[in-house]
Amino acid sequence: MARNKMIDRILSDENMKTVKQRLFQKVADTELSLEEIETAFAEYRRTKDKIRKEILNMSWKPEPAKAVHILKKDGSERVVMVLSPLDRLIQEAAAEVLEKMLKPRLSKSVYQYDQFMGVRKVRQKCLSRLADGRTWVLQADIENCSENLDRSVVMKHLAELFEEEEALVLYRQLITVTDQLCFDERLEARGIYASSSLTNLMMDLCLSDLDRILDHQSIRFVRYGDDYMLFFRTPEEAVDWFEKIREILHNQLGLSLNAHKTAIQNDRYGPYLGRRFVLRNNRFCMMNMEQQYSCTRVEGYLMLIPEEKKKLTVRLQRRGHRENKKTKQANAGVDEQILAGLNQNQIFFISKEQQSLKNT
Repeated sequence: MARNKMIDRILSDENMKTVKQRLFQKVADTELSLEEIETAFAEYRRTKDKIRKEILNMSWKPEPAKAVHILKKDGSERVVMVLSPLDRLIQEAAAEVLEKMLKPRLSKSVYQYDQFMGVRKVRQKCLSRLADGRTWVLQADIENCSENLDRSVVMKHLAELFEEEEALVLYRQLITVTDQLCFDERLEARGIYASSSLTNLMMDLCLSDLDRILDHQSIRFVRYGDDYMLFFRTPEEAVDWFEKIREILHNQLGLSLNAHKTAIQNDRYGPYLGRRFVLRNNRFCMMNMEQQYSCTRVEGYLMLIPEEKKKLTVRLQRRGHRENKKTKQANAGVDEQILAGLNQNQIFFISKEQQSLKNT
């Protein structure tokens, strides 16, 4: 690769024009106003020679960013770092070039962010997979994927994509951002906190190894961001791949699955991207769901963290004391099966007959 080729592509007038149009189209998502975007471009045009020189000298750094804490649906918080308008412009320009390089390498089962059709395409693909007879589904959610990604892993994947040192330094600076108010040491080594399409591309780049393994093994799946849905014909296949995926994520990326959102399902599916999938009149369809998420509403195999395991055990024991003799006999087999699974510290299955457990 010719020296500075990547930098030339990122800072080219054509690429900057494309970035400007994209920022105008998704102005609500970037937290930038139209006026701020115009001002950033005007400032870039005035200082582009200086910026280019600093990037080539590997001395360019973004200004301290603004830390924003976003409340997630499950009640936890996600930290994103919002760059200044000018730095955001450079970040989006770098993301534009990286996307063009990465897109041909991605699996056809991977869907990227699209403000108009992205989520809809994923949902339709899920319905088609279910209708194809693969009704055992492993829904795998990665625990805080962007926040837990080690930057050394990200940079290793980038170096495999291109070798230009100046460009690698630029991308490292764009994902290594600090708070303008206070420095947080956890931002030093781990996590991609910048709020931009670059964050999603970095996740796609790192997860592409797992995607290739799934494609090579002819596993039917869809992925949107860090949310997987894998489709199988038997529960044994689903359990087997649950273990394989957990091992691959841990060994290759240092990531783990979210214990609250990972499940193997058969009769009802989801929540996934704001919808549930159900079988009605011999046809799979989508249903709206409540915004709040609860671990106990998930049907299927669950990984339980120790605290949840303890709560469920206590709940079963209390139910045994307050139920009458007839009800206790009816539930004895169910309780025994679930407690056995808990004692083995393994995943366990909740069938339709066991739905009453969730309401106790």
